[in-house]
Amino acid sequence: MVSERELIYTLWDTVRAGEFNQDDNINERLMRQYLSAHRGKILDQVSSKGALLPEEVFQSLGTINFSFTGGVYVSPQLPKIIRFRHNYGIACFKGPYIISIMNSEEFDNAKYDQFNKFHPRLKFINRKLTFDLGNTQVCNQIEDLSNSVLNTAVRLLNEESKTNSVKITGMGALVRTDDEVGYDWLSDPYPMPDELIEQLMNSVSARDFNIFLKMRSDETGDSQNTTEPYDPNREI
Repeated sequence: MVSERELIYTLWDTVRAGEFNQDDNINERLMRQYLSAHRGKILDQVSSKGALLPEEVFQSLGTINFSFTGGVYVSPQLPKIIRFRHNYGIACFKGPYIISIMNSEEFDNAKYDQFNKFHPRLKFINRKLTFDLGNTQVCNQIEDLSNSVLNTAVRLLNEESKTNSVKITGMGALVRTDDEVGYDWLSDPYPMPDELIEQLMNSVSARDFNIFLKMRSDETGDSQNTTEPYDPNREI
């Protein structure tokens, strides 16, 4: 996998024919914004067609701490996440147990469902998560592994809740890659599948390439902007 830096300089080489100047209006920050916008669009298109996104798309959210506030467990505000359909852009875990993330209607109805009422579940409110810890379920058979994993997760959560706080781990398709703690855009792999990298580069070039070309390069590295004003009608 390639780093974000490698992608940016590949674009830069195309636009500026390999010439680099620190005063250029086309800078790393601008190109990172373009990559982020097109990455989200492409991943959403792939997800909406029913394809499963590989793990490299998701970045760590670390430990998510929930505090008991107003009768419910609520998380702090999370980084911006590409949510996709059915909240597919985020995954949360308690040990090996995967916690369901529902919309508000599903979340509220689950408490009355014969089976779902036992399962821990989450719902989004703006950029915060609300958490229902679930209930232990009676296992009639020793070999019922799914109920055993569920009950283990519920017991752990209920034990933690005695302090009015619980913790889970999470991962998400982040809008800003820098929101992952420890992410280094200069060297870390860019969270995009290798098979979609070419599509990403082509998408940025097709939409923004003309803008790049119409922005004249600053030819003097004197930390001053000596370019001509941007002219959208200038012929290339």
